[in-house]
Amino acid sequence: MGYTLQPVETSRNLRDLGEVTVMTLLNQTPIWVITLITVMVISNTVRYGYKVLFSFSLILLPVFAIAFTVITVFIPATGLFHFEFILPILEYDGYFCSGFQDRRKQHAASFGNCTID
Repeated sequence: MGYTLQPVETSRNLRDLGEVTVMTLLNQTPIWVITLITVMVISNTVRYGYKVLFSFSLILLPVFAIAFTVITVFIPATGLFHFEFILPILEYDGYFCSGFQDRRKQHAASFGNCTID
């Protein structure tokens, strides 16, 4: 086994990484683009060392932190995010009622006759 199977295992790992990324995160991105980016990052790390990779990550950390903060603030500010949709769909308070009514409407409704206004 040893050294003869490492290139095969490495290429399989690279392919698996690309396929999982396409299936879960970037479903409209071609697999060769993800593979190319991964090979470029690995090649750069092998060529210049891990210190360059870590330094570049430290430079990008504040950029990603600021972008995440801006997105977290602006999405609820747009009005497209509705907090009432986080509530459970099926609650049990002595009866079952589906919908996103507030507590007053739920307690006023009878068994299964809930209406969404």
